[in-house]
Amino acid sequence: MSVGLQLDPGEMTERVTIREKQETGDGAGGTIVQWADYATRWAKVKPMSGERRFAAAQTDHLRDTEVTVRRDPGITESMAIVWQGQSLDIRFIEDHGPRAAYMRLECQAGGVEDATP
Repeated sequence: MSVGLQLDPGEMTERVTIREKQETGDGAGGTIVQWADYATRWAKVKPMSGERRFAAAQTDHLRDTEVTVRRDPGITESMAIVWQGQSLDIRFIEDHGPRAAYMRLECQAGGVEDATP
């Protein structure tokens, strides 16, 4: 019995880098925000259909790109994805639980420009 998203692993043809925000003290009481690589994964990346993009906009969540990766519970909505030199802000994670093989990340292109290396 399969759980969650169904995907042929051969569809994961794109290489993406998942990045996380790290804050460090600047020595003067402030913080410095930097992005660091969390992981590099094979993924299926596709623009969302017009209908799904419209539905997402109705809920005040701008989403225009779907990225499907193998399930990793460490990935959060505070992270970003870099794909083909473009930064994608993770807006929503469709995760079907620990028995699922994959998770879908709904993203907004250009949401976090400073996440690109």
